Amino acid sequence: MLSPWKARALGALLQQQATLEAGHRLVDGRVAILWSLPALRTAFAAVRAAFSGGHFVHTMAIKANPYLPLLRVADAAGVGFECASKGELLQALAAVGDRGRGGERIVFDSPVKTRAEIELALRRGVKLNADNFQELAVVAQVRGDLSLDGDLASPAVVGLRVNPEIGLGTNAHLSTATSHSKFGVGLVQYRQEILDVYAKYDWLNMMHVHAGSQGLSFEQMAQGIRRTTDLALAINKQRPGQIRFLDIGGGLAVDFTSEHNTDMQAWAGHLQHVVPEIFAPDCPFQVLTEFGRWYFSKAGVIVSRVEYIKKAGDHNIILQHAGADLLVRTVYHPDKWVLRVSVFDSEGRDRSGDGEQLVYDVAGPCCFAGDIIAHQRELPRTHPGDFVMVHDTGGYYHSSWSYYNSRDFPQLWAWDEREAAAPQDQQQEQPLQHEAKESRASGSLSLLKSPATEDTLAFYR
Repeated sequence: MLSPWKARALGALLQQQATLEAGHRLVDGRVAILWSLPALRTAFAAVRAAFSGGHFVHTMAIKANPYLPLLRVADAAGVGFECASKGELLQALAAVGDRGRGGERIVFDSPVKTRAEIELALRRGVKLNADNFQELAVVAQVRGDLSLDGDLASPAVVGLRVNPEIGLGTNAHLSTATSHSKFGVGLVQYRQEILDVYAKYDWLNMMHVHAGSQGLSFEQMAQGIRRTTDLALAINKQRPGQIRFLDIGGGLAVDFTSEHNTDMQAWAGHLQHVVPEIFAPDCPFQVLTEFGRWYFSKAGVIVSRVEYIKKAGDHNIILQHAGADLLVRTVYHPDKWVLRVSVFDSEGRDRSGDGEQLVYDVAGPCCFAGDIIAHQRELPRTHPGDFVMVHDTGGYYHSSWSYYNSRDFPQLWAWDEREAAAPQDQQQEQPLQHEAKESRASGSLSLLKSPATEDTLAFYR
């Protein structure tokens, strides 16, 4: 059974289409992405509840969803930002606004930082994790120059990303802790060199680990954090108090098979059993997390209008507008990124109760044969003018949209429904810029962005 917000939000979306200019509507071939703000706030609250100590600082991986209005929702919920590029860093700084230098809840983890990017981070007080020894030497130079000029933010927090070398998960493309990974410094292969560099730079006060995202078991992830924690504790035993920040990354897999997500409380409980030190009241570190996909995936869906139904050989094919330009990972790796699909009629009614089921390929609009977002999927009998809803697409799909076939960027919508008994920390006004809004008894739908093709590349700003 689908989460109730999805049908309500879809109904509001269909009503709102009449308010949009011709060429921007679903009937014109546009695709819509719907985010549920209550679902997003619930995810943020779940992480805070699972990792409840005051020494935990939670950030979200901007790569999962870089859209500025939603980053401001995260900021209002007390969640900071993990940035893997200069563009993401600028988004994070824009989201936190003019609060001092603004970087106390921002972590910059790009594996290929330029000198100018390092300087920007250190000036703004952003926590910075170096990827390798050569980069760390550049950080040392920049840090020295800024100190002489009085421009180094204080306190400066700089770490080194270590690779715990725990091996491959079920998805090789997302396993970042193999012995040949491009990320970080091998904890086993270069253990002595890591100890030496922390001895050389007494200002090196953070350590970072991130074993991968999607495809890793609790046991693998916890083992990587255990190894990293042991190394940080060993350094602090030699030089008491040097490492004050421990960034344990994110990477918790999302359950794409149902409406329910992977249990964050269960993950925290497992990790506490394996690495109790980071949950202890006297933990020597401020502990940072970097979840991304887990926050956003369940909070979003993609909606597209069905144009045609055809038959090719013995395959029934649904032709609609969400394809390889938006669902890149699913199209190119359909075995790894299987997404659930539902069908609604032209009025927004869920067809799952219609009875008759057929097997379909759900095809996208792009000009290549592999543009199939669901293969041989049993679905209700579908008709032109119906709508397909692609679930668990609130993270990574919008952020990996491409200009292939010069198709229009999707409509971006936020669904909100507030209850009178909402917790106090969820009652803050959310900083969304509403271009269109419909107030309803059950909630409101806000159009965040519907750019024309010519301004698509500037949509982040």
